[in-house]
Amino acid sequence: MDRKPSKERWKKASHGLRALAASLPEANAKVFRRQGLGTGTLAREWRAIVGPGLADCCRPGRLTFPRTTERRNGTLTLRVEPAFATELQHLEPLMIERINSFFGYGAVGRLRLQQAPLERLAPRRTAARRKLSPDELREMEQRLDGVADPDMRAALERLTRSHRGRAKS
Repeated sequence: MDRKPSKERWKKASHGLRALAASLPEANAKVFRRQGLGTGTLAREWRAIVGPGLADCCRPGRLTFPRTTERRNGTLTLRVEPAFATELQHLEPLMIERINSFFGYGAVGRLRLQQAPLERLAPRRTAARRKLSPDELREMEQRLDGVADPDMRAALERLTRSHRGRAKS
């Protein structure tokens, strides 16, 4: 009798194990649907949709649609910093245009502003960088001598300093 598990038996035994990142959209879908954000793409891509300046002052909340079969001309509730609410009222057409161009159709017809302080995201902590030794600087200069493009050279120098400058553990 062959004790080696078959592919089908292995799949059943492993319960279809997969990477956590592959499971997150399914796990979050229920929460996002409750908020009216569908798959959560609007919340995830908010900074890219409206730009960093606007994203720092407001966050998407709930997206509701009129009682029709079409998901068009919805109302997007935004949580807005109180000091920025008046300015955002004037920027409403621009924001609606950006959001709808992201979706590719007229998903949002109007914005509803909810004034409240936003939770600030904690800044990312970066490891302390050490200064490069004279030998490391000389080696970097020698390696970058053949790079003619100044932008490329600057980018490679920043990368080298970042990588080599990590504190050794």
